[in-house]
Order: sequence, then C-alpha cells, then structure tokens
Amino acid sequence: GESFNYFIQIHECPYPNKSKVKIKNWLGIENIEKYEVFVLKWHKIIKNISEFAEESPSTLNQINTRLLSFFFAAGYDYEKDFYTQFEERLNAWMN
Repeated sequence: GESFNYFIQIHECPYPNKSKVKIKNWLGIENIEKYEVFVLKWHKIIKNISEFAEESPSTLNQINTRLLSFFFAAGYDYEKDFYTQFEERLNAWMN
C-alpha cells in the first residue's frame, strides 16, 4: 500500500510498572518520516520485481544482478544523508 502501520502488542510484557512510550521513540530511528518513505519505496521495488519475475522468470537473475549493483555493490558515504543517496540510486534505477 501507500501507508505505514505498526502493530502494537500492549499486553505482551508481564512487567507490572510499564510507562507509556511513543512508537517513534521506542524504535529509536532518526528521521523516522524519511525512514518510512524509504521502506515504502523499497517495498514497492521488491514487489514490482517479484511481479515481473512471475511473468518473465528468465530475466530474474539479470534483475537481481542490476539491483545488487545499484543499491549494494557501491558503498554509501556515511558523511552524507543515506536517504538522499538512496533517492539518487532509485532515480538511476528507474531510468
């Protein structure tokens, strides 16, 4: 889909004196909004590849090699924003 949801299991912890914590604080992910956009886009890429592979399984190896090349083979610069670098690679992937 186009949205992001979390499943909260509120009765799973047996500890009696629990305090309320916001999900974004509990996750501890910086820039959670950017993270959620990234996850949705990444999921869409994988979903599209899976659907395409069902129609044309002979090209799956080529697609996987290209995916690895675009998103994993070249390292990310830790001095720069990951999400910006991902968007640049995504734009290159789409062209």
